Amino acid sequence: MNCVTTSSFMINIKGNFHGFFFQGKRGLRQGCPLSPYLFTLVMEVFNLMLKRSIRENVGFKYHWRCGTQKITHLCFADDLMLFCPGNIGSIRIIKKVMDEFVGAAGLIPNLSKSHIFFGNVKEPLKRRILDVLPFVEGKLPMKYLGIPLLNDQGSYAEKVQKCREELDKVQIELDNDPYNGDLRSEEGFYLQAFLNASIEEEKILKQRAKVQWLKEGDCKSAYFHKVVKGNINRNKVETIMDNDGKWKESDEAFKQIVKYFNDFLGVDRNVRPIISPKDLFENKLTHVQALNMVKEITCDEIKAALFDIDEDKALGSDGYTSKFFKGAWVIVGDDFCKAVKEFFLKKKILKEINAIAIALVPKV
Repeated sequence: MNCVTTSSFMINIKGNFHGFFFQGKRGLRQGCPLSPYLFTLVMEVFNLMLKRSIRENVGFKYHWRCGTQKITHLCFADDLMLFCPGNIGSIRIIKKVMDEFVGAAGLIPNLSKSHIFFGNVKEPLKRRILDVLPFVEGKLPMKYLGIPLLNDQGSYAEKVQKCREELDKVQIELDNDPYNGDLRSEEGFYLQAFLNASIEEEKILKQRAKVQWLKEGDCKSAYFHKVVKGNINRNKVETIMDNDGKWKESDEAFKQIVKYFNDFLGVDRNVRPIISPKDLFENKLTHVQALNMVKEITCDEIKAALFDIDEDKALGSDGYTSKFFKGAWVIVGDDFCKAVKEFFLKKKILKEINAIAIALVPKV
């Protein structure tokens, strides 16, 4: 655990480093190579806690479309989706597990960014559920990363065309019978459906345009240089407001940014231990399996793990991607294996390897 508890951070603003490396005391954050593995381990604890609570509480019911597979939740990156029917008993069981998990892991859900979606739930029951889980009420269809979660996405161009045809058909009928209230309601329905489909098609086209830019944008044309200059001007950090409501400029603004992340990442947070952690684990390793887990790794295993890393992943602190080590394996292979084995033997890692640079990049 030495490499986990000795991570360091430095702030990168507009391509330049500000301040000095400071010690992290609240765990790793997004961007660290270890964070996906730690997230998987932590969420496995949540999974076990939820399973234990369901075993101990017969009042829990599965969502009507998840009962056969007994699905209660799904994890995507650092997002968590929970599924259950609209009854208070199941909601309270989930809330109890979440409270216990928050106390043990120190991970607090952001209420303003957490949403709860209802399907055919009456208003009085909906209010009671929101009293137990005070999340923001979302609207269906649910979206993830801007994309609607539907059983069949189909072609948005076809959807737009179909809605356009239905709208034209209703409008022709409405021209012949302009006082028909049913036709007017039907026109409003198809008009809204057409607008929604057009908006979703536009989002898809924008995503395709971004992909096209990544492939052909960097060709040193006048348009390319104009876009680059526009991005530089948009990404400038001229002023920033501190916690006291005062505006800071130039170097003072950079110092305020460094101070914010130093206070956020470098402050201890006390957590309470999980109650009876042994009760969480149903399956346990045998003595032979446990020995295999801690036996010395081989060079073949190290090479296989390295060559399994995508060559386009972010470069390391030394400036090299995995492609360099793969291409130069004949030369650097022995030293690479020795460095990895030394870490597993001495349980220590060079501080520079675990250093993290936090780059502030605006969302576009």
